[in-house]
Order: sequence, then C-alpha cells, then structure tokens
Amino acid sequence: MFKSVTLVPKPKMLFELKKWEKVKFIINHILNRLPLMDISFYSKDLLRALKKLNREQGIDIIETHNLHCAYTKKAFSKIPMVLINQNIEGDLFPFWEPATNSKYKKFMWRRIANISRKNTFDIEIGNLYNIESKIFMSKDDMARVNDIKNYSEFIPIAFETSSFKEKQYDGKLHVLWLGGFGWYPNEEGMRWFISEVYPYLKDNENIVFHIIGGSPFEELLKLNSPGRFEVMGRVDDLEPFFDQSHILISPILSGSGVRIKILESMSKGLAVVATTRGAQGIEVVHENNILIEDDPKRYADSIVRLSNDHELIEKLRRNSMQYIDENHSISRALFMKRRIYDRISLK
Repeated sequence: MFKSVTLVPKPKMLFELKKWEKVKFIINHILNRLPLMDISFYSKDLLRALKKLNREQGIDIIETHNLHCAYTKKAFSKIPMVLINQNIEGDLFPFWEPATNSKYKKFMWRRIANISRKNTFDIEIGNLYNIESKIFMSKDDMARVNDIKNYSEFIPIAFETSSFKEKQYDGKLHVLWLGGFGWYPNEEGMRWFISEVYPYLKDNENIVFHIIGGSPFEELLKLNSPGRFEVMGRVDDLEPFFDQSHILISPILSGSGVRIKILESMSKGLAVVATTRGAQGIEVVHENNILIEDDPKRYADSIVRLSNDHELIEKLRRNSMQYIDENHSISRALFMKRRIYDRISLK
C-alpha cells in the first residue's frame, strides 16, 4: 500500500520543555505564526525527512490529517497540500495555562494563549498558509471557513453497513456509550448524563448500560454495577457490544466536527439517542433515523420509550443504516477524494 514509511520522533510539548527552551519555542511559534502552541507538533526532524523524500523520490501532494502538521506547507509552498480535519481544532484545544499565583505570569501566559488561538483560526478558517484544499467531515464546520475559491471541500466519513437483521430482545434494553473520557466533551457529556438524566433511569431494571471508554472518572466508576450500569473502560473488541446493544447514547454538549461513533454505530445497526450537539454535523432527522433531545427528562423518556417499543427501535435501525448507505459509503468518499486530488494536481 505504501511505497515508503518514515517515522520521526514526536516533539516535546511546551509543558515538557525547560525554561530557556520554552522561551525559544514561544518566540519561534510567534515569529512563524504557528498554531496550537501548547500542543504543537512542530518538528525539524519531520521537515528534514520531507526534504529528503522530496529530493530522492519527489512529492506531488502533501496530505496532513490534522492542523498540527499544517506548518509543513510553509516549507513546501509550491507543493499542493490537502488538509483533513474532523473538527475546527481551535474550538477543542483551549490553551494550557500553568498554575501560578503571579499576576505578571498569568498576564503573559494569557497573551501567549491569545496569540496561539489567533494563529490557529487564521490558518484553519482564514487559510493563512494558502493551502489548496481543506477537507471537512462536517458541513457545519465547512460553512465557517472564509470564502476562498477551491479551498473548502466536504467528504463524508465513510463506513460499510452490516447486513440488516432484527435484534434479539431478552427483556432488557441494552444501551451503549462509546468514547474515551480523556477528551473533554466526552467527560462533560457523561457527567451531564449521570447527574441529570440517569437519576430518572436508575431504578428501571429493564435498562442495562454498557459504558466503554478509557480513563473513566471517579464519579462514573462509583456507579459501576454488573448487569445494570457496567463501566467497562477500554475493550479490545467492540463487535460483541454492537451485537448485543440496541441503542447508542450521545449526550454531548460541546465540541465541533462529526461524532464518528454515531456514524459507526448506525452502520452497525444501532438506534441512536443524542443531544442536538451530539448529532452535530450529521444530516439526520428526529423520529426518522435518530431521537434527539436536549432536556434531561425528555432524554430519559426517550430511552424508556425505546425500552417499551421494539418496533420503533427497528425502524430507527433500518433507517439509520439506509442513511449510511446513501450518504457515507466508502465508494462515494473515494470518488470525492479522487476528484479533489485530480483538481489540485492539475494546477
């Protein structure tokens, strides 16, 4: 599949550097208008590796899968670049500020944070680096980009659907959560769910929750109860849970982009109950291929409703798989990406 693979060491983050290294690092990022200063992947090793590859084999197009490596465009301005992001990164990564009681240090760090955010949005939304194509997974995110000709493009995240077969019902509704809690919107959403929604459901013995995701927080772990509310942590194989579960919950309150776990679960034939923000970036229809509620009591009621209405579950499952086939097929995504490559390679 790959003609060659080159690995370079991951650069140190800002908080990992010594004091004099931090000063040098910050000055370099400010002068070169680099994004995401506190989680920067700026690497001279990577630039040297790309220069060597270009010298020995030639590079026709650079494709980078996050904003963190978009700085390579500055060193290879004549080579077309495709930048792929699942989110508006500047929305997701508030600048890390070290704890300090010094007003002067707080002022300086906040000034640096503002510069970092401005650079991030100037590149991501304003196309400071003159990147030829930015591929978005969400039309909502794409709409935020400045109107630059041939810059913003949409390609759906692609999945293959499983063959449809009716779920087995053992008297229990099996509810699935997918998502690691090291990502703030996931932790925030689950905290809202267990504090605002779950109290309406905790006494219902016909509903079983399977919570899958790394780094579960303490309050969540305290709810762990085999056969009722199972906090699984990370698991090696999701397929048994896709097979057993009837619905996926996505009670997300913040963040941008597309909830990949919703699309994956729909492709596997699960019904979905989400918040408006949880379903963001996906052109689904309430009551047709998803249930969307933002009020805690109504969210809980939707889950109870599904536990009592298997026909509704099957309708949502069937329609969600049809939605994936029509809008998120692998063949469609490949066609759209090939069209972008052909366009920018002819410039």
